[in-house]
Amino acid sequence: MKKIGIIILLFVIISPIFGQRGRGYSSKKSTVKWFSIAPRVGYGAGIMLNSAVFEDPRIAGEKRSPATYIGGRFGFTHGDNIGLSFIGGLSSFEQNYNAYDINSIDKYTKSYELSAIEFGVLFRYTSDLGFIFEFGPQKVQLRSAYSIVGGNNLIEPENRDLMDTIMQSYTAISLAMGQALVRNERTELNLSVKVTYGLKDLFENSSYAYLEDNNYNASNPDFYDNYVNNFQSTNPLTILITLEFNYFFAFWGDASCGRGQFMMFQ
Repeated sequence: MKKIGIIILLFVIISPIFGQRGRGYSSKKSTVKWFSIAPRVGYGAGIMLNSAVFEDPRIAGEKRSPATYIGGRFGFTHGDNIGLSFIGGLSSFEQNYNAYDINSIDKYTKSYELSAIEFGVLFRYTSDLGFIFEFGPQKVQLRSAYSIVGGNNLIEPENRDLMDTIMQSYTAISLAMGQALVRNERTELNLSVKVTYGLKDLFENSSYAYLEDNNYNASNPDFYDNYVNNFQSTNPLTILITLEFNYFFAFWGDASCGRGQFMMFQ
């Protein structure tokens, strides 16, 4: 009994010390709500998903193209594991590939370059061992969109502004999984893989077909068969490696009198 009494006394003394960011602060009657902010950056690959492109014999060497992200996250965590995050930031996305001229010999380059503002709400789960899972909707608002054709001895270079042609905003679904690399009472350094898929056809309300340019268009029988008779939607997909520094700056707990209290870390 004496040993049990000592253990209980030590627990009573130590638990407030870990209350800043430890699991000892929570109880059945009182669950701490944490508030955090986190700058985050991402780099990876993007692709415009269109099955007609994949099947087009005139398109070769299609490759995943650079995609970047820089932004931040404001997080609310109930207890130690479950929370909501409000995210926002700037992103850029490219799609590059090679195309063949009408004689199927001369090759020229094509690319799409898009930049956007992204914001949304994510459900966030963090395990006791630092595993992270995020899922939720995002709104993507395009700031610029260009189609760029590189010239050769037969084709003139072309730079076309698509903002009046492409969908200027669309909804996307984002899914991320990762792991905390470093964790302490108030900070975390997290690494994750984030996948974002656009739910809208980028050319839904346009007569402009994906891949169309001054050389390859509806006047070409192959183009007509591939993209007019066999219309397919074009949906953006990005896969990013993201790094974020998460800082817990405040919490909401219950005072001994039963009233809630909001406290900022000093």
